Amino acid sequence: MRITRLIPTIFVMVILSGCTKKDEIPEDIPYEETRFSIVEVMEFKIPSILGINLPIQVPFVDVAIDFETAAENTNPYIGAVRHIILTDFILEITSPANQSFTFLNEMIVYISADNLPEIELAHHFNVDDNIGSVMHLVTAAGFIDDYVKSESFDLRMELVADEILAADLTISGEWVLDVELINNP
Repeated sequence: MRITRLIPTIFVMVILSGCTKKDEIPEDIPYEETRFSIVEVMEFKIPSILGINLPIQVPFVDVAIDFETAAENTNPYIGAVRHIILTDFILEITSPANQSFTFLNEMIVYISADNLPEIELAHHFNVDDNIGSVMHLVTAAGFIDDYVKSESFDLRMELVADEILAADLTISGEWVLDVELINNP
């Protein structure tokens, strides 16, 4: 009878002896950087230089066009990231459907915000005649945390065109931002 009581007691002791401090969380958890990409979408409307929409492009001498638009910070989680770097800036002409970026020689995009100086964000020089309706800009800025995290910021496009913009353009833009999650207390 004593052996039948002894066996369950030994069994329980073996099970409980496995529950030591190994599941305890250490006080010094090593910090690991967590980086990922955020894609932000925007839309620009560039009016025709002529004030009317024509179905043709009109060749012209190089003309500089400045276009400015305001944007708001709409991402509620932007405060949870830091070290924001623009890795790609993609523009696509969505209207008119047959329009391409061939009217451009170059494009420079600048960003500014309240109490922050204007800096170059991205550019595309020597636009090829076969570019089509999608253009990837070369990024030029480093960390843009202060600009992107502000309530609103301004984007200014400096275009050098060799054809007169004869129709209103709608351009869809997409930023690809490389960010670090703030996970270090």
